[in-house]
Amino acid sequence: MAKEKYIKGTSMSADITNFLSKFSGFARPNRFLLEFSLPKGITATGTWLNTESTAAGMITNSALLNGNGVIQISCHTCTMPARTLMTHPHVQHGAPFRVPYSQQYEPVTFSFYSGRYHEQRHFFEIWQTAVVNLNDNSFNFLSEYCSNIDIWQLDRNNNKTYGVRLYNAWPMAIGELQYNYGENNTPLSITVTMEYKLWKNNHDTTTIYPQ
Repeated sequence: MAKEKYIKGTSMSADITNFLSKFSGFARPNRFLLEFSLPKGITATGTWLNTESTAAGMITNSALLNGNGVIQISCHTCTMPARTLMTHPHVQHGAPFRVPYSQQYEPVTFSFYSGRYHEQRHFFEIWQTAVVNLNDNSFNFLSEYCSNIDIWQLDRNNNKTYGVRLYNAWPMAIGELQYNYGENNTPLSITVTMEYKLWKNNHDTTTIYPQ
């Protein structure tokens, strides 16, 4: 029957050609770009906090450490985030079925090659000390330590083909560095885990209200 169908109608090779003419090509996992900047920074001043994490310090260090996007370009591994709808069983005149009641977002992890002076680690340490004050373990305002992050899929010509934005992101964890006498030609890598409020596709026209 299948043979008869293609004898009478369009050939299989024609179907494949038609499909390929409409197919945009494959997205490749090694073609991506991060875009981000340090947050607003702490408005308070004093010896009890890191002056690098104040509003003035953020401006200076963003240019000093991430000039020309050197931090984001050094990212060699990243995760495009997931969105999960949380559900619970609903029963009404029949078998139970699950219905959604909330959305859930998991943290994302980025890995960066570390420069000679550990600029990548320093960058996120400054960001993290805008979240928490090390002396008394007190926390600052969301507006002082949150910033947005864009994750872009690139094509082979470095054109942006798809992207998502993480809203109100902040560094939840800065990973440890592993040293080893036996590894001479392997660059050190730093892992950073980011928490955020939500993400959306950059084509999505929903207005996300700031904190």
